[in-house]
Amino acid sequence: MWNRIKHCLGLEHHSEYIKNFFDESNYKSSIYMALVVIGVESWMLISLVNYLITSGKPKTIGWIMNKAGGYLILMAAGIAVLIYAIRYLRGKTNNKILGHLILYIFSAICIWFGTKVSINDYAKGDQIFSFTTMLIFVACLLVWRTWISFAILTGSFMILWYLCDKQAPTSFAFKVNLFTLWLTCFMIAISMYMQRLSEAHKDERLVRANKGLEDANKELNSLNTYLDNISRTDELTGISNMFHFWENSRKIIRNAEEQGNAGQLIFLFLDIENFKNYNEKYGFDKGSLLIKNLAKCLANEFADGLVSRFSDDHFVLLTDQPVGVLEERIEKVRTAFVKQESEVQLGLAAGAYAMIDGVITPEFACDHARTACQASKKDFGTKIRMYDRDFDRKEERKKYIINNIDNAVQNHHIKVFYQPVMWAKDCKLCGFEALARWDDPTYGMLSPAAFIPVLEEYHQICKIDKYVIEQVCRDLHQAIEEGRAVVPVSVNLSRRDFACLDMTAVLEENIKKYNLDRHLIDVEITESALTDSTDILKREMNHLHELGYDLWLDDFGSGYSSMNTLMDYQFEVLKIDMVFLQSFETNPKTKPIIEKVIQMANQIGIRTLSEGVETEAEADFLRKAGCERLQGYYFGKPQPMVEQIERIDRGEIIISDEFMEKVPD
Repeated sequence: MWNRIKHCLGLEHHSEYIKNFFDESNYKSSIYMALVVIGVESWMLISLVNYLITSGKPKTIGWIMNKAGGYLILMAAGIAVLIYAIRYLRGKTNNKILGHLILYIFSAICIWFGTKVSINDYAKGDQIFSFTTMLIFVACLLVWRTWISFAILTGSFMILWYLCDKQAPTSFAFKVNLFTLWLTCFMIAISMYMQRLSEAHKDERLVRANKGLEDANKELNSLNTYLDNISRTDELTGISNMFHFWENSRKIIRNAEEQGNAGQLIFLFLDIENFKNYNEKYGFDKGSLLIKNLAKCLANEFADGLVSRFSDDHFVLLTDQPVGVLEERIEKVRTAFVKQESEVQLGLAAGAYAMIDGVITPEFACDHARTACQASKKDFGTKIRMYDRDFDRKEERKKYIINNIDNAVQNHHIKVFYQPVMWAKDCKLCGFEALARWDDPTYGMLSPAAFIPVLEEYHQICKIDKYVIEQVCRDLHQAIEEGRAVVPVSVNLSRRDFACLDMTAVLEENIKKYNLDRHLIDVEITESALTDSTDILKREMNHLHELGYDLWLDDFGSGYSSMNTLMDYQFEVLKIDMVFLQSFETNPKTKPIIEKVIQMANQIGIRTLSEGVETEAEADFLRKAGCERLQGYYFGKPQPMVEQIERIDRGEIIISDEFMEKVPD
């Protein structure tokens, strides 16, 4: 019941849509009202001016302002309403408070003007026509809530009756007519309000229904778009995924073939260098953000090409731009990318494959670009490493190495070379490092750089290292049998060895087989292997140390590992990487760094050996710096044991006295 009363009185809450509907309707009506008011008042002002000109009777300023003032005020209000209503309906303004204020003032002026004129007419015995007109304007053409219409009409009629009665006592008939007019206007106002409210509700329901349909269509379109994006975009970066890349690259290749310019197409493969260390330092969330930023940068820089995330921190691109342009763009991306991080040394390796030798599948093209990218990491300063025929030859050799390693071991194509290790104090021989060489019947003498990384990659390095251990033990045993002085020999073990074999058991088996002292075999582990160390490797190294083998940390300073390596493992010897001596004469920082490394090692009880010694000046500096042992071409290059024995016999190498004392008379 109360809700029905509220509805009739216009006290119910209206939605924003209904409020806007009423506002828009009122502003549309007010335009016509304003035009009528402006037209009528203009005509009245013109008539007044004509009267002043033709009457010949001079009038005072007060008389003129009394006559013209009302016209001017009403005209100004009409102009204000007209301007605001037009701006509102055109979407130029949406200041509802100002709009309502203008409408209220306009309505008040209309009622005031109608009342003023009608009182004057009543005094002269005329009808109150102006009041009726203005009230119909305000209360019927403009639509108000019921209670507002009641207030406006009742207030206006009461004021008019009071002022008329003050002029001259009103008759009963006048009062009846006035009440009848009030009732008529109020009924019209209620009818207009209810009709407008019904239209508003109907429109709102229609809009909601249309919006619901639109929303459903949008959701359906959004779902279709989402599913399409999932199938075509990378989830992390938002750029193209590899499915989309393969699909579109095939189309691009076909179109280029038809136009005869397929040779201009270039596939690029990009790899973030040192990304693993970045992830370990900052976590996967930061790592993912780094990948996203790089993807965005690549997408912006290569907007005219095809960019995709290949996997992890790898990206592929397809473009028809010349190599020079690509180098500039990659360098721009690389510079912006590297600047993001100062603590971790990031890089961006790039490899490319140009389809100048004929069309191949995108998969093979990306594979070639990836091979070139891996090679670019070894070519410092190279912006983009292009794939060429040398890679094919290297790939063939790589396959040959994998397929023939067993045959090489069985037929003794693997040779053990020995490089001398000297005491720094007197340059006498105190040991050898055993190094593997491959004397192949097809390729000739293969350097370690040609076959060791390949065997590491394919987890076959243990076959070489097992062979080297046995050959070293055999050579030591033979020297002892011949009554020669023997010095310890260090052997290099890979972290892959411990994953493939029980390398401790291999060492122990050969030590017992050839009746050797464990102190004749030293075990070298590279620093880079320990950055990736597993529990198995750590456990085996501790076991070797407990058995009495000396452990050497090889290539110290070549990687990015921390000093934790020296704290987590027990090493007897630290081998300073030859990379330090490469800048011995050119970089003033080299000597202080080497001195500090040697000093630090001595303080924690680890002996030092520097490899890569090539000059007397380097040897002299290292000796004075406190380095205990030296190794390098200055003392001799790696050679078979028989040649090293010949050098010893010729007196080119002098064995340290401590090892000579162990030789039986």
